[in-house]
Amino acid sequence: MLWVWLAKYDAESIRRGFESVGWRGLVWLILCSSLNYGLRYLRWYFMVARLEKCVHGMDAVICYLSGFAFNTTPAKVGEVIRSYYYRHRHGLSYRSSLGVLVWERVLDLGAAITLACLVLYQYGQSLGIGVVACLGFLVIGIAFPPGRLTGRVSESLRLLNVKITRHLSDSLVHFIELTRVLFKRVNLMSGYSVGLLAWSIEAYAFAWLAQELGGSASCLVYMGIFGISITMGALSFVPGGLGTTEGSMYLLAVSSGMTGIAATVAVILIRVATLWYGLFLGLLSLAWLELVPVAKQELRK
Repeated sequence: MLWVWLAKYDAESIRRGFESVGWRGLVWLILCSSLNYGLRYLRWYFMVARLEKCVHGMDAVICYLSGFAFNTTPAKVGEVIRSYYYRHRHGLSYRSSLGVLVWERVLDLGAAITLACLVLYQYGQSLGIGVVACLGFLVIGIAFPPGRLTGRVSESLRLLNVKITRHLSDSLVHFIELTRVLFKRVNLMSGYSVGLLAWSIEAYAFAWLAQELGGSASCLVYMGIFGISITMGALSFVPGGLGTTEGSMYLLAVSSGMTGIAATVAVILIRVATLWYGLFLGLLSLAWLELVPVAKQELRK
């Protein structure tokens, strides 16, 4: 799809669009993405510390970044690779790291949906719908805490007293207990807030980029366009949201009043500074983890 867009415009027009942003602008976008990653790592760190133990050091940060090497997998499921490295380099259980990964994906989707609702700010009569949609994610999490129904299912399985089902029920009990901790109201609210802040920084970076390229809509509208595009990419289950994210972002940017050339440049630059920059960091982290052995003290629990 990217090549179709590029074919519509001459190379000189696109080059002028890149030059209007410049290298300083690209560095600014990358710094915003880095802050996004930093906030999400801190959220992960404190949640894991509540479940099991603190995982300190630069090696722990690199283990987290290694998951970004698989940003182009459907729904980012490739990020489970970090669980392997945390287990073998820091002794963190798979149960905790995978549970936090699922928790992160749920909260990130909630944050993206919230940002998507900002585009309704442009239409005063729809603002109430946006407010309701923004609060819906939190209301569901608060009103319907998990655990009670699945706990009864687990006890029923144990009554069967069959080895396979007993093992299954034990695993289910462990998962239920983990879920209860992860989705406690305080953890849900704090994790959602940090995730919303992290993704808002990237959304603001796109808004700045769009206005720098001549976009006339408000900052909130462009942040909403970013949220819609990220949500569409996540729900499409296309690897990395490739094509879906870019296509929706381009169409919405053009509909907001941007020219086709400006929208094309904005989509390319924001994806370079987010998706492909994260992928580059992930590949570097994987290379480090494979080439540099873990220190002995890191293996102590």
